[in-house]
Amino acid sequence: MANNYQERKQARINRYRELAEKNHAAASAKHQESRDMMSVIPMGQPILIGHHSEARDRRYRERAFNKIGQAVELENKANYYEQKAIAAENNTAISSDDPEAIKLLKEKLEKLEKLQEIMKAANKIIRNKKFTDEEKVQEMVKIGLSEEGALKALKPDFCGRVGFASYSLQNNNANIKRIKDRIIKKEDYRKEADRVILTEPKEISEDVYYEMLEILPPLCYTGNGFLMSEFQTGSYTDQFFRRDGKFYMAVVDYRRKETWHK
Repeated sequence: MANNYQERKQARINRYRELAEKNHAAASAKHQESRDMMSVIPMGQPILIGHHSEARDRRYRERAFNKIGQAVELENKANYYEQKAIAAENNTAISSDDPEAIKLLKEKLEKLEKLQEIMKAANKIIRNKKFTDEEKVQEMVKIGLSEEGALKALKPDFCGRVGFASYSLQNNNANIKRIKDRIIKKEDYRKEADRVILTEPKEISEDVYYEMLEILPPLCYTGNGFLMSEFQTGSYTDQFFRRDGKFYMAVVDYRRKETWHK
């Protein structure tokens, strides 16, 4: 199920595509207008200097020329929006607005920490003088490097160094620290958001319950009720549910079922 953040991202991409197509079409129209205007001028016909038509002819040609300039500007705008759409599609950075940011950050942290251990272990293997180069490759493959990656690690760099350079370990370690800091900040924010946004169940009438059910298609059904597909903020939405013959509503985080009411 696409979350609200992903839906907004896709809507933004779609909007960029629409703007690109709109500007491409407008540019083509301006090009055609210019061609149509110039087509009425006989081939090779110069401006008749001193003739009563000179001023009118200059203005006419200038308007036709200006349309080409307008077409170029529109084409540039179309290309700009196309690049914005491509950039948005290819953007794999973890946004703080994404309701799954903490989960994604923890997955990224796990990969970075694993990479750090692999790089350190690989350097230890490379420094072991008891191993032949072939054996070193085999040992590095065992710890998780591809054969290609192991062979590359054995190849001296421009300074004659082999293995993973100290700056690679330092940079990766800095990324680990940065991701940990982001996780801590996000978790602190979520705790505060839960305190401010989540609510205790409030009793409502049966009419209100069914009215809300019919307003919009539910995000999902919870067994004893449903979640609204309209969000309060982030991944927080209203839950409507039945309990002991009565009807209730409360604000919950749809990404965390532990906040749902039974």
